[in-house]
Amino acid sequence: MDKSDSLGYWVRRRRKSLDLTQEELAGRVGCAVVTLRKIEADQRHPSRQMAERLALCLALPPDEKTLFLAVAAGERPMDRLYNPPESPGSITAVRSSAGSYAVHKLPAPMTSLIGRTAELAAIVNCLRRRDVRLHTLTGPVGVGKTRLAIEAGLRLQQELPDGVYLVALASIQDPMLVPSVTATVLGVREVRGRSIVQSVVDYLADKEILLIFDNFEHLRPAANFLSGLLECAPGLRMLVTSRAILHLYGEHEYVLAPMPVPEANSPSGAAEAASVRLFCERAQAARADFCLTPDLIPIVVQICRRLDGLPLAIELAAARIKLFSPQELLERLERRLPLLTQGTTDLPPHTQVLINAIAWSYGLLSPSERMLLNRLAVFMSGFNHSAAEAVCSFPFSVQVFFTGRETTLALPEITHGLTVLLDHSLLLRQEVNAVSGSRFVMLEIIRDYALEQLKAVGELELLQRRHAEYFTDWAEQAVTHLYGPEQAVWLKYMELEADNLRAALSWSLAVNQAEMAVRIACALGVFCRRRGYYSEGRAWLEQVLPHMEPACLPEALRARTLQTAGSLAYRQGDSSSARQWLEESLALFRTCADRPGISRVLFDLGWIAIDQAEWSEAAQFNQESLALAREGNDPLGMYRALTNLGWTRLCTGEQSQAAELFGEANEIAGRLGHTKGIAVSLTNLAWIALYQEDLERASDQATAGLRLCHLLGEKEVLVECLEILVIAATMGGQLEHAARLSGAVQALWDALKIQPSTTQHSILSYKGALETLRKELPRAVFASAWQDGKEKSLDATVIMALDHSHAY
Repeated sequence: MDKSDSLGYWVRRRRKSLDLTQEELAGRVGCAVVTLRKIEADQRHPSRQMAERLALCLALPPDEKTLFLAVAAGERPMDRLYNPPESPGSITAVRSSAGSYAVHKLPAPMTSLIGRTAELAAIVNCLRRRDVRLHTLTGPVGVGKTRLAIEAGLRLQQELPDGVYLVALASIQDPMLVPSVTATVLGVREVRGRSIVQSVVDYLADKEILLIFDNFEHLRPAANFLSGLLECAPGLRMLVTSRAILHLYGEHEYVLAPMPVPEANSPSGAAEAASVRLFCERAQAARADFCLTPDLIPIVVQICRRLDGLPLAIELAAARIKLFSPQELLERLERRLPLLTQGTTDLPPHTQVLINAIAWSYGLLSPSERMLLNRLAVFMSGFNHSAAEAVCSFPFSVQVFFTGRETTLALPEITHGLTVLLDHSLLLRQEVNAVSGSRFVMLEIIRDYALEQLKAVGELELLQRRHAEYFTDWAEQAVTHLYGPEQAVWLKYMELEADNLRAALSWSLAVNQAEMAVRIACALGVFCRRRGYYSEGRAWLEQVLPHMEPACLPEALRARTLQTAGSLAYRQGDSSSARQWLEESLALFRTCADRPGISRVLFDLGWIAIDQAEWSEAAQFNQESLALAREGNDPLGMYRALTNLGWTRLCTGEQSQAAELFGEANEIAGRLGHTKGIAVSLTNLAWIALYQEDLERASDQATAGLRLCHLLGEKEVLVECLEILVIAATMGGQLEHAARLSGAVQALWDALKIQPSTTQHSILSYKGALETLRKELPRAVFASAWQDGKEKSLDATVIMALDHSHAY
């Protein structure tokens, strides 16, 4: 059979049309990534249960699902299946079992869960109860809380219409950042006049959703945030992993104990024990020919007993089976661990055993491999190969004990060193995207241990400086991509590095590295502005503003900082602070004759004037901004000023001039590959087309803008596109569809908590279209269609709009 006609190829195309990676789909289905790879390569046929989950997660409508299951079972030929579209993102939703669209953000498990059947069942059953909304999973470090919580989420993800989300907190050091991290995971943007906490509360208020907060023990002051969410969102359930309970009202605790270790005198029972099976599976992953023979059972039992049944310690030991036989492993553990317990008797017993196991594994590395691990601990939430090379690759000195002198050693080639650490389970690898490539992460307990070693050898401050210097340069480079053809990828890339940027900025502020702090804060502020994290971006900038001594920083950098702070304040609805900072920025830019900077500030001031209906002032600001951008051959500046001028003309009734300005802005955005700029320009031109009653052009432009906004997550512009489609459908006689879309529009405005600008709706009245729908449609028909649209998720709404775009 031709490969293009195979079931695996069909699954692969369908996945790509949903814009899902193999890791993402495997996580939603609840299978290992390698299993999905085999299905797509036609090396494995899905079971009936697996096919059911695939159909659900691939968003198949009922008729296609029935056919897909029949094909998967070999009951129907492949040629009866509908061909998925080739283009990524053509379909963007995953249906829940309830029939609505849901999104699930859980990492795909890299390994199977061994044992824990009773514990998993207890947690899942408890979370299913309506009277249990906060469940805290406690236990010692390394006992497997995170893995079990993710597995519970995977079991429940098809039962919750609004999804299951993992909020990973191990790398977050400031409790004040917990709301921002939660918003990031949920895809919630901060909106004008609402704090990030209010925005998250508003988003969750009507959701049936499970949030998993992982590694909460060091952020307990943020427990009130969790309590507030539960009070305001009756459909919200939480699963929190922590070494200690939160002491919140309504909290139910489940204490996760280490795996039971069997007695060595019962070989058959011992071989089936979870701790022994875990050791054997991880040992076979490291050495394929490893086999648990009757002679080895007592030795493996002793290893598991020596490690107190802690899963992480067992996995670290099993990874060494490449180098040592089980007997040698046991002997080395027995020699090493008692020695390591000295001086650590104040630690809880299980924690002490785990640290000893880490220290034992660490001690088996060569000096240069140990140093590499120490240095890699400076990264937060992971790193890629380039970052590791830039920050960690320099020589180090060691004491040669038999001479009393120091000698300088080179680190191993980074690729080799990372491979060794991966082989020893001291690092984990994640595949992210084409830009960042492979990404490496270190478990937090291992990172803590390595950081202590880095302090002991006196390199911590040096590595923190190198880390901050690298990410200062990286952040400034990254923001230059946020307005080009790869902006969607780079926005995701900056999201991945957000914790590293925060750490670099915190260190720079702590050691009074003013210029470095200001440069990172500016780059982070631009990112926060694009993502809608206005409070966090402004908070960082307000921390650096007092450090901007004129004698220490260039005027252009001070001006850029004030401009970024002003633009964030404006988006929060604080026009007073915004004007003050922008006017200070403008004065500094004028002093140093920085024409691009002057143009940018005038653009921001022009937006404030448009927002406040000060048309004359808006035109003056934007005309000067445009002239400067043209003089300096700054296409991005030209695009911005032309867009603002277009709105100024449109709002004063000069439609033809507005159309010319929007058209020129669209051409420039296209040349730049500025995806958001293209979407905004298409939306603006669609308003013009509607004003001219050219329904086909208006719907084509709005649909094209809708696709781009959905790709970027630009919800404010996206809802404008939907409004245009509502008006076009109403004018074109597609009344029931228009009513359904208008319900979805209302739901989106409610979720965004933004009041639509009266300026926009004075041009083409969306309200007028609604009045027409209510008048022309029978009351029951309108109410049913409206409610149907209002209950749809964003993904479902976009699919509905695209499916009907040809009908306007």
